[in-house]
Amino acid sequence: MPLKIFEILRIKGQDLRRFIQKSYFFWVVFWLFVTSTFFSIIIWIYGKEIISLALYFYNLRPAGSVFVGIIGFFILVGILIFTINPIDKLKRQGLRSQPSWVFYTYWSLINTFIIYSLTSFTWQSREFWWNGNWSVFLVVSLMIILSKWIIESSGEKLDLSFTRFASGSTGIDNDKLNFKASAKNASNGLLNLSDDVNVVGLYGGLGFGKSSYARMILESLDENKALYTYISLTETNEAKDFSKLFSERWLDTLSERYPKIDITSHLPFMDSILRESGNGIISELLKAISTFNLGLIKTKSAFCDGFYSKKNFFTSSAIAKLFGNITEIKETMWVIMVDEIERAQFEEIYRLVEIIERFKNEGRSGLPIKLVFLFCISEPDLNNYLTAFSDSDPRARLLRTFFYDDPKSITHRIFIPTVGPEIKQEFILDLLNKVIERETLDVPKDVNPHAIGDPSRSFMNHKDAIEHTIAILKENSPRIISRITIALDFFYGAFRNHIGESQNNNIRFNDILTLEYIKIEYPYLIDFFTKTIHILINQAETNNMDSYFIKEDLKKRQIGIIGWIEMETKRKIPDVDHPKVLSMIGLVMHYYFDFLNRDYDTKSKEKYLGTTSYPEIMSDYLSLIDGVTETNYRKNNRIYIKHKTNPEDTISSLRVGDLLSYTRFIFDIPSAPISVNIDLVEEISRRMISGGIKIDPMNVDDTAFSEGMYQLVFQIIALTEKERDSIFPTENLEKAFRVVKSVLSSPNISIGIKFIMLSSLVNNERGSGSSIHGRLENTFKRLLKHFDKEMRDLIKEVFLEVKIKYLDGSRILYKEEENFFYTLYQGWSGSKDSIHEISKIRKAAQRKLKDYPEAIKLYWRKYPIDEEWTTLDDVFEGDRFFSMNDTSNPVYMPLKTLISVTKQSEIDDPEISMKLKFWEKVKDDPRLKEMAVIRDDQSTLRSYLIRNGFLDPEPKSIILTRNLQEE
Repeated sequence: MPLKIFEILRIKGQDLRRFIQKSYFFWVVFWLFVTSTFFSIIIWIYGKEIISLALYFYNLRPAGSVFVGIIGFFILVGILIFTINPIDKLKRQGLRSQPSWVFYTYWSLINTFIIYSLTSFTWQSREFWWNGNWSVFLVVSLMIILSKWIIESSGEKLDLSFTRFASGSTGIDNDKLNFKASAKNASNGLLNLSDDVNVVGLYGGLGFGKSSYARMILESLDENKALYTYISLTETNEAKDFSKLFSERWLDTLSERYPKIDITSHLPFMDSILRESGNGIISELLKAISTFNLGLIKTKSAFCDGFYSKKNFFTSSAIAKLFGNITEIKETMWVIMVDEIERAQFEEIYRLVEIIERFKNEGRSGLPIKLVFLFCISEPDLNNYLTAFSDSDPRARLLRTFFYDDPKSITHRIFIPTVGPEIKQEFILDLLNKVIERETLDVPKDVNPHAIGDPSRSFMNHKDAIEHTIAILKENSPRIISRITIALDFFYGAFRNHIGESQNNNIRFNDILTLEYIKIEYPYLIDFFTKTIHILINQAETNNMDSYFIKEDLKKRQIGIIGWIEMETKRKIPDVDHPKVLSMIGLVMHYYFDFLNRDYDTKSKEKYLGTTSYPEIMSDYLSLIDGVTETNYRKNNRIYIKHKTNPEDTISSLRVGDLLSYTRFIFDIPSAPISVNIDLVEEISRRMISGGIKIDPMNVDDTAFSEGMYQLVFQIIALTEKERDSIFPTENLEKAFRVVKSVLSSPNISIGIKFIMLSSLVNNERGSGSSIHGRLENTFKRLLKHFDKEMRDLIKEVFLEVKIKYLDGSRILYKEEENFFYTLYQGWSGSKDSIHEISKIRKAAQRKLKDYPEAIKLYWRKYPIDEEWTTLDDVFEGDRFFSMNDTSNPVYMPLKTLISVTKQSEIDDPEISMKLKFWEKVKDDPRLKEMAVIRDDQSTLRSYLIRNGFLDPEPKSIILTRNLQEE
């Protein structure tokens, strides 16, 4: 312990000798004498009274006065700690040994107590002095000195390292791009700058590591010899706020090394974040006091403009005030780093330039430290930003001059070092491997990144795909690569199945990696996938025709997938980006290319299983594939696995909706065992015949029954394709035909549903060109080959049933048919001259119609209405899609007939009443009559069957050779 005390005394002696040698030593002694004298006078005037008052209260109530004294002492200490943090200020005072308010306060108090005690010893009696009334001040002085020495020699030392940098920037210890050596050289260059105010531009593209490189430059400096301030121009709320931000950071930097009174952060909560909230009362009061900030001693000048005519030993009073009137700044350089310039408001950029120019002008005669403004600039982005203001703000020209044209403005330029391909590759692989190892992902070994191959031409296996993607990432910025890694962390952190289990390998890693890259660089592709993925899902569904028409429309317009993307996203893709966009689609959704290929087949989907190129998996991904939401794909896959092992009970227990969904799923898996297809064919047909799937009369939209028929037909396709062609029908093919026969012969299945089966299998003119149509045609040919007579008889039976039920019979269409429009129209021969046939169709349509208001509403759906319409011209002008050229309407329900039936009915609907009133008024318009003329239509099912010999034509005796006009 004595050695420790001796060491402290030795160090203090050395500090005192150096201090005496300073040029400002006598000024310090002078002001210390003034402050000590001032405090001594105050103590001399009030000290005795204070002591006497304290003794009075102590003698009056000893316990209470001691308690109040202790409480008051702690309150006083708390106020001191809250307002000035004396321990911290004492440490900073010893850091640079610069006379400050801490220095004068500290020594003035000590001197005052000593002077008062000595004076009392001289003027008061010795007994009074030794009783503690005055000797206590010597003890207090000694305690203050010892406390200061203990604080300086023990506890945590002040951390002078630079800590404020851009969010996400990496330092030397985490350098993955080999910037360290170059950053060290750049820091040496900053030290050698000779001007008093220097502006250095650090250039690099957005996200390529400017902030990290700048941080490494700063970390390469000796923090004991440099000051550092970080400012991001995006931190301010508005242009006028930049001055406040700059002054706060300026004072903060000085306060880190030199004790300063904090005049900006007293009381207001989160003031550094919620800047617009203002400051507290104390802060505003201290700011007012700071306007009288005058230095006791002049500030020493260390740097000045080399071309200034007179070199001063001290700075001007204005400059001294800017630097807090610090007597001598020990550091040799102050780096002010300004980041995010190209992302700031225009006013803020201009204010920054103004401040630099003022420093240059104000500090020509001398600055206490060399200033280096380090700008992080994304040159193309800043240039484009200023160009945008060039026509609207004359200051844009001044800023362009500063940043680009005037070599005196930005005098030194630093560029981010080039990152070698090997280093970039190692950087990428290092980040990805952390995710791969943590999540135990299945990833190909020995990955050798390259951009060989075209993902838009052929689907890449996992190894080729990941090598291609990493080669693409190597061309991107480290920021984008890091953002992708963060996105991967989020995805795999959320990717759980419905019971919370990890499902990390359900989708291959490269698809997730590439999709996260697409989200950043080509976000409109995600929008395109979202809007169109339903077209590729389950091509065997009833909406297959919609998909077919979309493809035909694209073909007619002569646009490929790029044009399709532009059409859906309303975004023009630059020509230079076309190959990149196609590559992205090829990597994550190659099935789009199959879809646009005329001879594509849904069987080609199987090779995409486990990837997002499989449409259902992509749909899962787009629906936030977090495993919490059960998706059809996952559910059906579990059913499929169970079905293969337990075929008897699996599908019989499924609800109708789940059965149909599972059936669609199986159709897209050509490798499914034929036994699975047979089970589904038999189960669906059984439910349709037995009533397990209910008819929904007058529902002209997609129903469970119509969907069931489509899925039944598609399973028959799959079953037939898995059987080899032979001279005699196989057992499975016989099972398929028995199902067809049972359905077409069943009295429990409506005519319209039977028409769906016949139209799908037989009518090869409808939907010609789609792959599913070709498969339907081949299936029907196989059935005809082995069951020709039976098939023809079944077709005739179906149309005989139509005649018996509706055309010649008295069955009510609206009680038994779902889409009665379809039933009526497909049962027509398509000849305008078949007056007798059309008459029967109309009678079937009119039969009991007045008793079915919902059916009447459906008929009126084809006739638009608007309150302001008065003539047929208003219809043509107000509804451009209205057309009576549709031959179906006048065949079974002429307008006059509809009007008559509606009047007879008791329908109570305001819209129908409005339509009835308007269309009755215009029904005799010649143009309307011309549009209602019936025309031949060979697209109906009956027309096709007659032309191809499956049905007999109408007898000539009842066919007239004139057009049937509306009765």
